[in-house]
Amino acid sequence: AINMVEAGANEVSEEIVVEALARAHERIKQIVEMIEELVAKVGKPNMEYPRVGTPAEIKQAVTEVAYDRINQAFREADKPQRDIQLDAVKADVQRQLQERFPDHGGDVSAAFEAVLKMAVRRAILDEGLRPDGRRLEEIRPIWCEVGVLPRAHGSAVFTRGQTQALSVATLGT
Repeated sequence: AINMVEAGANEVSEEIVVEALARAHERIKQIVEMIEELVAKVGKPNMEYPRVGTPAEIKQAVTEVAYDRINQAFREADKPQRDIQLDAVKADVQRQLQERFPDHGGDVSAAFEAVLKMAVRRAILDEGLRPDGRRLEEIRPIWCEVGVLPRAHGSAVFTRGQTQALSVATLGT
């Protein structure tokens, strides 16, 4: 299935573009069939491997020690400040659990990230809040400007929240 198409096809009608995509999709199906046949003839079986994950005991310990502080810290609206707060909580958790899990620093770190993800997910799904405190239907203001660099053939600046992008195009001769 086609997920998304983004194009500036101003020279042809939308119907022609849709027809071209439908034809391309049919050809892609044929190519996929050939690949599957090739795999069936010469492919190797998938290799089994043991699943390695964070021990449940460590994840539970991190949850007990840090969930409330993580839940509070990630709601900071200012992203740099939020990152500072989360880094401080993470360092504190690693210090607190170092003695209990001396050879599992990586697991403690992975558990911290999993607990952070769980807290963010709960806030989004249960409370309708994003990490910076915005409601789901709120969007940050966007600022765009084109032609910002006089000597380039094309340039644009885009800013939304903490994201900034400068695009520049120079054509060769």
